[in-house]
Amino acid sequence: MDEAFSIAFKGRTNVNTYCPFHEDPNTSDSKSCSVSIEGFFKCHSCDVTGDAFDFYSKTHNCTRKQAISQLTGKPKKKTKKKTGRNRELEPEMVGICVDMLKDRPDFRRFLNEERGLTDETLAKFSIGCDERRITIPIFDNEHNLVNIRRYLPHAKSTPKMVSFASGYGKPRLFPIHSLFDLPTTMYMVLCEGEWDAILLNQCGIATVCVTSGVTTWDSSFTAALADRKVAIIYDVNDKDDLGQRVAWQRARLLRAAGAEVKVVNLPLPPSYRGGDITDYIVLEKHTPQELLELIENTQVFDIPSAEESPHDGVGNGNGSYEQAKDA
Repeated sequence: MDEAFSIAFKGRTNVNTYCPFHEDPNTSDSKSCSVSIEGFFKCHSCDVTGDAFDFYSKTHNCTRKQAISQLTGKPKKKTKKKTGRNRELEPEMVGICVDMLKDRPDFRRFLNEERGLTDETLAKFSIGCDERRITIPIFDNEHNLVNIRRYLPHAKSTPKMVSFASGYGKPRLFPIHSLFDLPTTMYMVLCEGEWDAILLNQCGIATVCVTSGVTTWDSSFTAALADRKVAIIYDVNDKDDLGQRVAWQRARLLRAAGAEVKVVNLPLPPSYRGGDITDYIVLEKHTPQELLELIENTQVFDIPSAEESPHDGVGNGNGSYEQAKDA
């Protein structure tokens, strides 16, 4: 990010600089543009937002495509340093896992029939498997492989979803490209899990989730979704109503940051414990259009008073939650 924004973060996660859209560093006395180490910027004066490639294309008078090429086409040589990780993640692993899935009809049947995912979608998201689990590669906004999420269908005595190895479980928005594929004038869905996010993107509905579980959040996610239209669709009928309580807190946080938010409650019967988007579309056979109509008919969220809040009691009020244990 230092090269894209032409600044040094020096260990900080956010830095102010001159907005390339309206401020001249030679004449301006202010630095109105806030940039994050995750690769997003927002000007608090002219309200322009974007990612590192947008910023670079403006400051270097080039197209977004050229910016992506210039920033990613000449990778710097990196010296390996100790990270405390007991396994190293290599990009070649993605292709190996994709090839291994071809020989696992049980995994492919689960993905096709129980998750409703087409072979085209599996190829698009590079879904694969290793010896024991289905794999989902996770990329950052510069398309660097940063994790491989590993899923075990129907797991009972072990976690269903884990990260590649110790040290790779940092929560991230997935799939990150959905943030850049959707105009900010249209609603983006924020859901709970990777499979729901993949399914809705397959349906043509731009969707992201947070890896590492519903109770994880980071300030960079707030920055990425601020000033957008966000439809939060979390699980229903789960233990202690956790999904809807966290959805309420997320809505408060994003609304305070400037987003237009809706909290969509899936109309699933109580028999669906932790009912999710896959249940709604694959099992209940609702169409994507019906889901879009549900979003359209949901009232826009506004921050209520303490007396009006039906879902208090989750988090600490500022969007910070205890992170789930993740291998």
